Amino acid sequence: MPYDVQIDENLSYMGASNRTSAGTFATADAAIAKCKAIVDDELAGMFKPGMGAAELFELWSMFGDDPFIPDPAVTFSADSYARTQSEVIAGGRSDPAR
Repeated sequence: MPYDVQIDENLSYMGASNRTSAGTFATADAAIAKCKAIVDDELAGMFKPGMGAAELFELWSMFGDDPFIPDPAVTFSADSYARTQSEVIAGGRSDPAR
């Protein structure tokens, strides 16, 4: 069974007219890996030295790409993944350096 990966822009949330496809994958695991790679790339591009995890996550929440798999049998939340990865990328910093 093929699994599609779709991308919404957080900037225009729920705007299906801005939805793009990131491809179709043979397995759910491959589709989830693609979703994670999209979020990782977005967060890496948004991160600036000294930025805290909360600030990075907020930036992604407002402007990042939000990949999803429109199959109810596949559970992946870009929001949850981005929150966790923001902590990893920011080195656990919860507040930006000032």
